[in-house]
Amino acid sequence: MTATAVPEPIAVASVVDQSFLPMVRVVASSIAAAASSGRPVNYHVIYHGRDSRMSRQMAGWQSGPVRVHMHRLPNPWERFGRIGGFPPSSLSRLSLPEMLPGLSRLIYLDVDVVVQADLGELFDTPLLGQPLGAVRDRVVAELALRTDGDNADQPSMLSYLREIVGLNSRETILDYRQAGVLLMDLNRLRALDFTASARKVVERHGTALRYADQCVINIVLRDRMAVLDPRWNVITGSITPSSTARALPEFVHHSHLQATAPRILHYAGNKPWNRLGLPLGRRWWRQAVASGLGPYFAMRHLSERGRLETASLVKRIWRRRP
Repeated sequence: MTATAVPEPIAVASVVDQSFLPMVRVVASSIAAAASSGRPVNYHVIYHGRDSRMSRQMAGWQSGPVRVHMHRLPNPWERFGRIGGFPPSSLSRLSLPEMLPGLSRLIYLDVDVVVQADLGELFDTPLLGQPLGAVRDRVVAELALRTDGDNADQPSMLSYLREIVGLNSRETILDYRQAGVLLMDLNRLRALDFTASARKVVERHGTALRYADQCVINIVLRDRMAVLDPRWNVITGSITPSSTARALPEFVHHSHLQATAPRILHYAGNKPWNRLGLPLGRRWWRQAVASGLGPYFAMRHLSERGRLETASLVKRIWRRRP
């Protein structure tokens, strides 16, 4: 009688500054809520900064098959500062092959996501010999390629993708990838010395990189990325009825899949914990409440709203001074 093979545990990782650990808890609770297969999930959280009450609470956090493993490590990209408005911690995902030497494959997640499907299917997706898999970025591609009167950013985005990222045709721009959800073959990335190549790109382009690590990945691994099912990385603002109706022909099927059966919701751009009324924002807030941090995020939102209103009031007063 042949023994049934035991599936490999699912490895997931996020990299954050210490201040984003509450968002990690929302992600972890969403993974647990969607883990229908019962397959073990090891969620590795690499964080930069001081230990805190939240980091201690998250150490060993477990719900169902999901267990969190905390790794407090220095940020090897700190010297580069903010790039494209993103903090240095965003570059740290470029060092995951070195930061997690005991792993061979993992799913990388940004912490502004809500997982809505068991991650086993994504983790087992064949990469067909490629070192990394990612979803095509419809938002960036359409910013560059749509030439209607509503797209004032088209010329600058098009020139950026051509001059900095090196995408010189419609086909290569359509293949630009979103890096908020990645499936990584860490052994292949190590063999390619990926992190060293990424560092050279950051040193060369620096603050010219609009989307920081995302553009670095598109530059270093151009033509060496597998295409993931678009449902695994759904930018919430791109699946409103008006947005899907205006999809470029090449993204019609892509957009339909994302709108009808999203597996990971990605709140890129404006964040639901800072701004109410965003597309599918209530879904994030339901998960925040389920994680036990609903009151924390409510107070955080009120504090941020008060800060912005105070700043606006001060600005108006100064404008009216004689």
